[in-house]
Amino acid sequence: MADVASTGSNARRYDVALSFAGEDRQYVDRVAAALVRAGISVFYDRYEEATLWGKNLYDHLQSVYSEASAYTVLFVSAAYAGKLWTNHERQSAQSRAFAERREYILPARFDDTQVPGLLPTTGYVDLTRKTPEEFADLIIQKLRHSGLTNSESDRDTLRRVPLFGAALQELKSHGSVSIAIMEALLQEDTPPPCLAEFLLILVRESHGSARLGLGKFAILFVDKFDVGYEAVLYCLQTGALDDRERELLGMGMQNVVRPDGIRWAHERLTRDIRSDTYYNSFLQKHLKFVLHNLSAEMTAYLLVPNRGPSNCNIESMFLVARKFSKPGPFITRIQDWITDGSFDGRRTECTDDVSNQTDAGILYSCLNELADLPNDHPLQALRAFVCDRTRRLLKSGDAILGLYHLWMMRAENFIDTDNALHRVYDLASPNEDAQKLFFLLRNSAIDQLGEARSIAQRLQLL
Repeated sequence: MADVASTGSNARRYDVALSFAGEDRQYVDRVAAALVRAGISVFYDRYEEATLWGKNLYDHLQSVYSEASAYTVLFVSAAYAGKLWTNHERQSAQSRAFAERREYILPARFDDTQVPGLLPTTGYVDLTRKTPEEFADLIIQKLRHSGLTNSESDRDTLRRVPLFGAALQELKSHGSVSIAIMEALLQEDTPPPCLAEFLLILVRESHGSARLGLGKFAILFVDKFDVGYEAVLYCLQTGALDDRERELLGMGMQNVVRPDGIRWAHERLTRDIRSDTYYNSFLQKHLKFVLHNLSAEMTAYLLVPNRGPSNCNIESMFLVARKFSKPGPFITRIQDWITDGSFDGRRTECTDDVSNQTDAGILYSCLNELADLPNDHPLQALRAFVCDRTRRLLKSGDAILGLYHLWMMRAENFIDTDNALHRVYDLASPNEDAQKLFFLLRNSAIDQLGEARSIAQRLQLL
């Protein structure tokens, strides 16, 4: 957790700050994740995007590396030595090291590149001999040996805030914190001091459903007070929540209202949570903002290769294509799904082999909702597209599959069912049940629905 004791005149927010070149991010990303899982407060740019947004980065980074951290880890490499921003971070850290009578800079090397101001005699860690997780363990040992993290005095400071003290007592005795206490904190006009550290303690020392509930409250604090990012990121680390709980955390991101909060929630939903169900719900509430401010990020997420239409992804595609000024790529993706059989799955098919298949009913339900769009809207072409494909199926060796689509059209009252049947007089199938079902559907024999259902079941269409 972050130490709330003072270093000079500035409160220390981070146990460790990471200074590295972008070329080395793959390694550093795993180090940062391992540190957060252990409850260490880390300054890592990817965790600070909302905080850094709009700030004077030159001044802010100088403060982080010269005042706001217990240690700075320098990931030395050839790429590190040649960049302006890493040199600025290094110089800020060196000014702190010069002022203190203890080791503050912890160098770690990918290679033997010389860095100005870093003496050859300074002890370092050879990263070619350490996995990221092993190196993170070394950082944790260093922090604990120095007494600069997880100090009981930190808890004493937090307990002086009455609601914090009550919550920490509940956490200790019950493993969770009551909704009433968290709601009382949300009723405050301004965030209590050290709220970020407090929220991080709560999620770090709870488990399962209790951690999930506290993570959802942290989202509310992010949206109201711009505080609580670290707690949410902790919940999103591998192993902090199970897969279903991670998705449910995404459900809590749908109700953010601040523009900054919407941007942050969109990034978490598309980068970390990746639940099509909750992303669709998010779009339903924030589509106008997303289309105006985050269209590139939205497009990249929805059009990622090899994702089928299941789990609300098809609904998101239609939602965006209805309102977006550039619907072409989304309509093309829907056509691809139709052509490659992604909607040919039947209601009873739920195996891993057809995980990307979606009941055709959802397709025809979405197409029905196009009735209120102008006739020249690009989406309207999909109605004729599905009808033409069904006619081809009925005329081919896949006539049973064509019947399945006719059945689903009738079941969903698809507005173009008759168009799908137009000029189809013969069914290329010797199966008597198939022929009878075709004529029942073709003749709109809704009063004979029971008989049609029995035939469809015998044909394994339902």
